[in-house]
Amino acid sequence: MGRQLKSDVTPEETTNLAWNTKDAMAEKFYAIIKRKRLPLYIILETFMQQFCDGSFKLEEAAITKFDRNRENTRTIHTMANKKIYFRFKSVCEEKGYVIGSVLSAFVEKFLKEEYILELRSTADAEKNQKQMHSQFRI
Repeated sequence: MGRQLKSDVTPEETTNLAWNTKDAMAEKFYAIIKRKRLPLYIILETFMQQFCDGSFKLEEAAITKFDRNRENTRTIHTMANKKIYFRFKSVCEEKGYVIGSVLSAFVEKFLKEEYILELRSTADAEKNQKQMHSQFRI
């Protein structure tokens, strides 16, 4: 009989996330995150959280230009934390944005600028557990 591993980790409920973006952008985006060994869902969840909090800003014109252009697109699929996604969806709807357009604008900005995914550990005051939080640093 094998040894047991005990964990206090509580799995978060996830949802499927899929949207269309320019094929060339998707190829470059996948290549960068693969080369840097960054999980797609962490990159997107981090962006969605910071977009909702207002700490990651996108120009409206950068977002809305993707509403019109649906030629030469590729679908990006991943899983995402359900709470984060639905909060992001709500913020997008409040602002009148199409979710796929916001995500495409993020990918475009990610490709133009150098981002570092900084993982930092913070103590959870109530549960006294360590949790990992991601933050983009420009």
